[in-house]
Amino acid sequence: MGAKTSVTWKGQDLAFKGPKTGVQNLLATAWKVKPGHAKQLREAMARVNELAAGRIDSVFIPSGVHEAILSLWDNDQLFWFCVSFDLPFDPYMEDIFKPSDRGSFHYDVFQHLEGGPVDMGVTHATWTVDHFKAMVLTHEVDTLAFLVSVPDITTAETVKAQRLMKAFQQVLENPKAAEALKHPALKPLLDLAAD
Repeated sequence: MGAKTSVTWKGQDLAFKGPKTGVQNLLATAWKVKPGHAKQLREAMARVNELAAGRIDSVFIPSGVHEAILSLWDNDQLFWFCVSFDLPFDPYMEDIFKPSDRGSFHYDVFQHLEGGPVDMGVTHATWTVDHFKAMVLTHEVDTLAFLVSVPDITTAETVKAQRLMKAFQQVLENPKAAEALKHPALKPLLDLAAD
């Protein structure tokens, strides 16, 4: 199970119950779309997608996000929000909230859902990370299986490995490196690169 946290909302203690596989935690939530809000929700998700694309390095990698899935189904009546991340729940929520314009894009999306910030009596001006935590924990669903191909590598380690591989490829392509690459100490690295 994931690291436990609790938030009190309307006298109810809410705890993160998401599963953990290796270093990764999973938060899965399900919602009903407010009647007549599907078009606005789709537009909000498009804005999030656009914003997120430009903030992978500054927001998602430092927060340890592996993936986030936002989807509509059942004729735009139901909404699914799922995210996997490296950090324990509380630090993750705080890390993702602050650099995302104080949760602006979360508010933009979730205001169109039943049980979202508007239904909580929260305006964008009064929206806090504790509201965000309470909101998602109220809509968290049990995850029966959480399977990860490489569970013990963090997002930051994945990015570092990718950058290292690109740099090594540049070395391999440099004709001046041929002599240095003949050194026996580099054989295991070259064998791995040949696979």
